[in-house]
Amino acid sequence: MAGRRLAGEAFRGTVTGVEMAMSEGKRPMPRPLVTLRTDDRPHLSQGARLHRPLADGRTQSAEFVAYADGDPGMPVVRLTGGMGRGRTPEAGSVPEPGEAVCWTLFEHSRAAARSCRPRRTRPGRTAARRPAPGTRRPRPRPRDRGGLPVTPARPSTSPERTAV
Repeated sequence: MAGRRLAGEAFRGTVTGVEMAMSEGKRPMPRPLVTLRTDDRPHLSQGARLHRPLADGRTQSAEFVAYADGDPGMPVVRLTGGMGRGRTPEAGSVPEPGEAVCWTLFEHSRAAARSCRPRRTRPGRTAARRPAPGTRRPRPRPRDRGGLPVTPARPSTSPERTAV
């Protein structure tokens, strides 16, 4: 995620304020405005779609509204999804002031949803190791049903098989 943050495709920030707002329309829906404080400088334009992973594996969508007081370190986003279907957002779906959140400009798959969270390992263990670049694992040799290695058949040069 650090590479995405440096490229301006993601940012991490702390929630400084939440203002409840409702959508306009036939059936009003909650659309809270969330103000963040961040040191990152994402490439945001008015109405840009944002996404963040939630703890339960789902993703939440939002749109960029503006910068609070014109400060590029304080973006304001409007939550547009991931809050449930009711007239009030589900508990835990709207970030609380002081909570650290990570927003991206790209959609998440379930595997990518874990990229904002730090990797956990057991004490005394390191993360899974990958083979060094340029090295290959040897391919397993084919085996017959009895578990013995299969040797390729060699062409026969016996006189019975020669064509006349």
